[in-house]
Amino acid sequence: KDICINDTVTLRVADYSLTNANKFMWNYGGGIETSSGTTNSGVDYVTFNNTGTKILTLSIAYPQCIRAPFADTVQVHPYATAHATASRTDICAGDSIVFTADTFSRYRYKWSPAQYFREHGGNTNNVGIAEVLATGNIYLTVRDQYNCIGRDSIMINTQPCCDIFLPDAFTPNGDGRNDVFKIITVGHHPLKVFEIVNRYGQVVFRSNVETEGWDGKVHGIPQEMGTYFYYINYTCNGKTIEKKGDVTLVR
Repeated sequence: KDICINDTVTLRVADYSLTNANKFMWNYGGGIETSSGTTNSGVDYVTFNNTGTKILTLSIAYPQCIRAPFADTVQVHPYATAHATASRTDICAGDSIVFTADTFSRYRYKWSPAQYFREHGGNTNNVGIAEVLATGNIYLTVRDQYNCIGRDSIMINTQPCCDIFLPDAFTPNGDGRNDVFKIITVGHHPLKVFEIVNRYGQVVFRSNVETEGWDGKVHGIPQEMGTYFYYINYTCNGKTIEKKGDVTLVR
């Protein structure tokens, strides 16, 4: 009795009413017959291109009489409302984006491509977090309590963003500003190594985690002011990239 706009509803006459029936006279309540030649078989298929309560009636002609019209109703519902927004649409390939859909009671949500959402709890909530690997559309599909579907999409543009940047100096004095020497442009740059040495060639910091940096200490001991040298080896867009430079520790 509940269908979605442009869906097809099946009208079926009970078997006992088919006996000796000569003709079926349907009133589709504004619906459109979708299968020709079935009207006198007791089965008909109708679709509706507008919403609302539809009253369908049937009269059956028998040899000696016409049975009075029998009525039934169908409730035609609109498409579910799908509207998605993105925290940003221009990113580096592999960056994370938050997608948000309008919230409605009893809605079910699905984001795709599904593989982009796997690392962040799946893709069946009204909020989805995706690591987008390539330029293209992110799709949202919603279903309401009547199984009516709504769809929306957002185009995301990705760039390789292979270059990374670091500051020229840092001040590890505990004031909460520029206390750690680390990569500023954190993105999708899998590190093989991020290494810092002093002027004697001694390693004072080493990591392969892009978000980690040096706090100016070695085994908890603050290091002296001066120039230190870094080396970074990472991959991006299928290429191995090396970066070297120096940084000044200021206290």
